[in-house]
Amino acid sequence: MSLAAQSLKSITLKAYLASHPEVKQKRIEQLRQLQPLGVEKSREKTLGKPLSQEHRAKISDAKLKKGFHHSEETRQKIAEKGIGRVPWNRGKKCLNTSKALKGRSKRFKGIKNPNMARKGEQNGFYGKKHTEESLKKMFKSLATKPNKPEKLLIHLLQENSMPFQYVGNGQVIIDGKCPDFINNNGGKQLLELFGERWHKQEEEQERIDAFAEYGFQTLIIWEHELENPSNVLSKIQSFMEESKCH
Repeated sequence: MSLAAQSLKSITLKAYLASHPEVKQKRIEQLRQLQPLGVEKSREKTLGKPLSQEHRAKISDAKLKKGFHHSEETRQKIAEKGIGRVPWNRGKKCLNTSKALKGRSKRFKGIKNPNMARKGEQNGFYGKKHTEESLKKMFKSLATKPNKPEKLLIHLLQENSMPFQYVGNGQVIIDGKCPDFINNNGGKQLLELFGERWHKQEEEQERIDAFAEYGFQTLIIWEHELENPSNVLSKIQSFMEESKCH
């Protein structure tokens, strides 16, 4: 059959179906019944068989077209077809569960909800401190482990037989604070490793003063200093020697 004859046949069939809606509906139902069978047969044919290069190219082209946008003319046609359509959920009532979930976001916005943003004296924990026991329980529940910079310092200390042990997991609590390293040879010396992302320069002296009230001398090591391990070792050695003099 020639291309012209096929085209004419197609036009004739469309015209016939348009004038006979009951036949068209019956044809649609027949195609729906045959579709699963066709899919199953197609799966059987391709199961376990490698895709051809041509087939792979088609899949690749289809993926590239995911970012394709309709032209203004096509968008207009789609919009015109949608005129008069009734949304599937119009007139339907929301389930009780949907209503309950709808209000949840409003209750947990924090700042807009005064009950969730109690600051200063309005906060029930204002002026209070966690006990050493409660802080240790918190650290234990968090299962705190050394981060990457702390691991580097641990390795550096162990490699050079420095008498410092990692206690940043909550093993030692002093004045409600958890130091990173403590002298495990009887000396009241602490090492704190500060990351520039988490700490400010003014916090350095605050931490030193806080631990000094309990008789501890503290050395602050900043994360960027670990880039030069020999300098860090010299700094710790000097700190240990100065501490013995006091």
